[in-house]
Amino acid sequence: MRTIEHFSKTDQKEEFNIEYLRYRTRNPKHGLWLMNRKRPNKVVYDDDARILAKCKEGTIAIYNSCGYYLKDIFPATDIDVIESKELVKTFYKDCHIASREELHNIGKRYDNFIVTNFRGDLWTTVEGLETHFAKYKVLMNNGCYFFYSFRDTQMLGINRLKTDMEKYFLDWALSLRDKLNFELLSHTIAFPKKFRKADGTFDLNENPDTVNGNIKFLFRNMDQA
Repeated sequence: MRTIEHFSKTDQKEEFNIEYLRYRTRNPKHGLWLMNRKRPNKVVYDDDARILAKCKEGTIAIYNSCGYYLKDIFPATDIDVIESKELVKTFYKDCHIASREELHNIGKRYDNFIVTNFRGDLWTTVEGLETHFAKYKVLMNNGCYFFYSFRDTQMLGINRLKTDMEKYFLDWALSLRDKLNFELLSHTIAFPKKFRKADGTFDLNENPDTVNGNIKFLFRNMDQA
């Protein structure tokens, strides 16, 4: 019995270590949070700083985007951290755990809602994103600012050889005014410029921002009270 107990505990520890390693490697901001805890001068990704500067006055929710790294740096800012993985509770207690379907259990609405390059939203079509957005709305006050970013390379249903990608994503974002009552306030759609190097080859980098994504939108929730 002792032997079985020993192996059981060991297996649980190994499973946790594997899950944590996967989480850490998929979330560069978690690595930055670990480093910031050891630094007197904290580091913030430029795009995250721009988002916080654009937030309207009021409450902020950051979903599945390692928002705890910002909450620690700006304790005076009213930030709620919401993550879908229970794992996060093991190293950061001051957070809510909820899947998209469970967001209504939070019991609050926010003036700003932020999702930056959440991989759980990717490998879908823009129609799939609309389904996710509809679930996010349960946490949004009327007039809520909704910051959303992603990487185009992880989107499905697009023929990239025949599609004007910038127009495709902009037209889609504008269409959300009629579909979901999201008014587009601003956007950044950036694709890498392919310049020939001295040896005649081209830079093969996918896009200029692998942390927050190369497509960024700011919407306003236009629902009526």
